[in-house]
Amino acid sequence: MGNGLELIEYLGRIKLPEDMHDLVVVDQNMPRMNGKQTLSFMKSHEIFSRIPAVIYSTYTDRNLIMGCTQLGAIDGGYEAHRQGGIPENDGRFS
Repeated sequence: MGNGLELIEYLGRIKLPEDMHDLVVVDQNMPRMNGKQTLSFMKSHEIFSRIPAVIYSTYTDRNLIMGCTQLGAIDGGYEAHRQGGIPENDGRFS
């Protein structure tokens, strides 16, 4: 999906419970509806709230991750950048 709104629309087209996804990973930097907004919407929806979600971001603000876990994300992490622009994660998504 290219943005959070597309994810919500996509999930809304799934008709059978057995076709629902086992996990959704959302990026805080998604356009139109960022990760936190998408997660908040999902967790307020009767069916979408059952889908485990993980938040991932280039922001290194732990408060963002903590806020998202309070909204219902099962975990979260951030992508740290090493000097030279080569990304690395914090080790939890290896």
